[in-house]
Amino acid sequence: MIKKATEGYKVVLTADRTLMSEYSGGVFLGFSACVPKGLIPDWLYFSIFCPSVPVNEDGSVRYAPCGTRKVEAALLSHGFKDEDVIVAHPEHLDKVVGPKTKVVGITETDPLGNAPATSTFTQLFNGEAYMNIKFRELLNHPAIRRYRPRIVVGGPGAWQLEDETIRSKKGINRPGSKNEIEKSIPEHRHPSINYSLSFSISRRHFSISSLFRSNGGSTPSGRNGLSGCSAE
Repeated sequence: MIKKATEGYKVVLTADRTLMSEYSGGVFLGFSACVPKGLIPDWLYFSIFCPSVPVNEDGSVRYAPCGTRKVEAALLSHGFKDEDVIVAHPEHLDKVVGPKTKVVGITETDPLGNAPATSTFTQLFNGEAYMNIKFRELLNHPAIRRYRPRIVVGGPGAWQLEDETIRSKKGINRPGSKNEIEKSIPEHRHPSINYSLSFSISRRHFSISSLFRSNGGSTPSGRNGLSGCSAE
């Protein structure tokens, strides 16, 4: 369903641009997100190493990170409607974020660049990694700054945002859960969309097939939203 850009979806799930890719079929190319910007030309990075996943007309993505799909599935299974939730491309938020948007949930792997791979590359070559730059750009997207929805960041890198001072500086309301949040979504079900945001994107990629409702969406490595999930 295509909604007017001026309205928006109540819950928008997304991830930074470096995570919205199939990496040309090479799983290890995903580590290129840890490389400092400027080491290779941007056009080469985003066309060869990190081409975008397909984007639908309404701004939704055909494939998304596993944890993001898990939260989408859990929300749809516990009271939210299709017209309430969308998994959107970070470069198309203007199509999905509006005055009705209450929450933007962001999946992140290494938001501050503190993980071993990123810190190693940035110390060797200097500069800021693509992943960190795209995360900051996402937080400062014009649609987010205009409508000011509550921001929740989750995923494997949520631990980096547990410090309230850091979150405040970046305009983040809440870090991700330490548990598989899709298990607790029933406790915070619709219609309490204006609650104090006690849900967040799953931090662990742990396959729970009973919670999946693909709604036509998939993870980058699968067609049904289940492939690519693995216990950490």
